[in-house]
Amino acid sequence: MSESTGRVSFEDLEDPRDLEPESSWAPRSYLEHAAEFAGTAAGQRADVCRACGGSGKFHSKFTGRVVGDCFRCQGTGRVSKGTNQRVETRKRNEAVRAQEEAQRRSEFTAAHRAEIRYAYDRMPRSEFFASLVGQLEARGSLSERQLEAIRNNIARDAERAREQTASVAAAAPATGLDLSVLPAGRYAVPGNDTRLKVLVRRPEPPSKWAGWVFVSDAAEYGQRRNYGRQGPGRAYSGQIEAELTAILADPKAASAAYGKLTGTCGVCGRHLEDEESVARGIGPICAGKLGW
Repeated sequence: MSESTGRVSFEDLEDPRDLEPESSWAPRSYLEHAAEFAGTAAGQRADVCRACGGSGKFHSKFTGRVVGDCFRCQGTGRVSKGTNQRVETRKRNEAVRAQEEAQRRSEFTAAHRAEIRYAYDRMPRSEFFASLVGQLEARGSLSERQLEAIRNNIARDAERAREQTASVAAAAPATGLDLSVLPAGRYAVPGNDTRLKVLVRRPEPPSKWAGWVFVSDAAEYGQRRNYGRQGPGRAYSGQIEAELTAILADPKAASAAYGKLTGTCGVCGRHLEDEESVARGIGPICAGKLGW
C-alpha cells in the first residue's frame, strides 16, 4: 500500500510478460493453436488425419487439384484417434453393405434367370419390360408381382406357340420335304408361268425360333400369307409342296426368277439398279455371299 495515497500498489510485482518471449503474446490463428495442441502432452493422443493423409488439404476426386482445407481436420492434418476410428468403422460398414448388396443381387439373378432373360429379350419392343429392366438394374431385384407378370407372359407365349404349331400340323400334314438346305431369301418357281412368290425365313439366335424354317408369301405389296414351317430335325409341314420341290431343285434359278419378276434382289429384297443385276435377278454382293 502506498503511504502517500493510501491505495494498494502492484508496482513491485513482476510482469508475467517478462517471463516469456514477447512474440508469444502476439495474436494467433485457430490453426496455430491447433498445431500447438497437437504437440502438447494432451495432444499426443491426436493422429494423422486419414481423410487427407496429414496434408490438411482437400483434393478434388475429379481433377486431383487442391480445392481447400480438409473438412475433417480443418487444415491441421491431425485429428483425434477416436475420429479416425469412426472413419475406419464407417468405411468397413460401407464395404460390408456393398458386399451384402452384391451378394443379394447375385442370388436374385441366379434364382430368376429365366424371367430376367425374357425381360431383356422383350425390352426393345415393350415399354413395360423396359421399365422392369430399368428397375432391375437400379435396385437389383423385382417384386413378386412383377415376376409373376413376367411368368404369365412366358406362359402365354408358350401356349401361343403350341397353338400355332398344332394349327399348322392340322391344316397340312408333314410332306416329307426337307428345307434345311434352302437358304433364307425370296423365290419364285423357275421356268413356270406362275407368279407365286415365296419368302423363306430362318431365325437366328438368340431368337427362340432359331433352327426353324418359315415359308410365307413374299408378294411385294399385299398381306403376308403363311404357307408352312419346318422345325429342327423334322420335315416340312404346310402347303405349296410342288412349288417348293421345284425351288429346292434349283434355288439359284428360283431366286433369280423372283428378282426378274419384282426387280428386287432375291436374297435381300433391295431394288436392283444396274442392267446386269436386273438380268441376273440377284445383286452382286448377295451373289458373292452365296457363291452364285
